[in-house]
Order: sequence, then C-alpha cells, then structure tokens
Amino acid sequence: MKLKKNYTGADYATMRYAVYANAREREYGDEPVGPTYFPTLTNGEVVAFAQAWKRAAARSSTPRWPAWYEMVIAALGWSAPGDRFNMSEDHAKRAAPAELIEQLWIASDELAVQLDTAHTVVKPLIVDYSRDGYNAAAREAWHVMKTEATMLPVDIDAAQPITSPSQVDDTVSPTAGSSGLGMLLLLAILAWAMKK
Repeated sequence: MKLKKNYTGADYATMRYAVYANAREREYGDEPVGPTYFPTLTNGEVVAFAQAWKRAAARSSTPRWPAWYEMVIAALGWSAPGDRFNMSEDHAKRAAPAELIEQLWIASDELAVQLDTAHTVVKPLIVDYSRDGYNAAAREAWHVMKTEATMLPVDIDAAQPITSPSQVDDTVSPTAGSSGLGMLLLLAILAWAMKK
C-alpha cells in the first residue's frame, strides 16, 4: 500500500492522524500497535512530510515550524561535519533512522495542535513525493544553512566543508540520523563552506 498524497479533515489534528494512520496501515495493516509506536518512513517521505507541514505552518500568522529544517537535513544524510546531502534515489527510498521518524511524528503532532489553536484556515495537506520536491527541499535547506551561517561569528579554522545539493556526489554515505551537532558547530561549517 502506498501513502496518500492528499489529506483532508476538519482540523490539522485530524489530517495529522490520517497521515499517521495511513503509514501505520501500510506497515501493520489492522494489527494493534503500542502507544509508543511510530510508523516507519523512508528518507524521501520524511522530507516530503516535513515540507508539507512547513507549508501548513506558513498558512498561519502565529505558528512557525523551525523543526522542518533539522528533520530535512537529517533525512538528506547530514549527521556529522563533512557530510553532504545525499541526493540519490537509493537514499531517498531507504528507511529513515528510527529517532528521526519519532521526531517527525511528535513534532507534526505538536504543530497540528498549534495550528488548530491559532484557528488557521484548514486546507488540504499536500505531500509531494516527487524528485522535484526532494530536490527543492534540499535547495531550501541549503539556503537556510547559508543564511544562518552569516548570523553568528564562527571559527573558520575549526570548520569543515559541505557542498550544496547541486554539487553533491551520489556516492556519499547514506547513513543519516538526527543531527547530534551543536548548532554553532553546524553554522561554523556552513560559514566556512560559503567562503570557499
């Protein structure tokens, strides 16, 4: 069973649950699951869902969703200094790390509550699984990296290089995970790369 591309509901919590239920059914059918179960997603699905929820947050004047950025770069293969975004089809179809999937489900649940509390106008949640959507998410994340890197002073000597999505090598290691780096280290790396 494939995941749907469009989700509708009376509120964002209903739409978020529909996404969750669709992913759970794909994995386990009607079998019961525990209260701490999080349905498995591929890296490409994590990227697509994070982007869809980011677009939903943009519909409101109050909630914002900075978590999309951390989840997208982790799903693209960024986990340590010197990593590059992995733009290969193989990586996009590989199962995302369990901790990243858990973070997405929890963060999307919190965002749905915030959107509903802010009385955001409800529109369908459209999830773009296409390669164009994957590439667009990588470009947007790279832009945020470059922008944020210019906002803080950095130690150039401590930084290591990273490439943009348009320059990434498809043979980069596909091991992704939740970013364990401190934000300052990440920004230092990006600032150094921008000056190259």
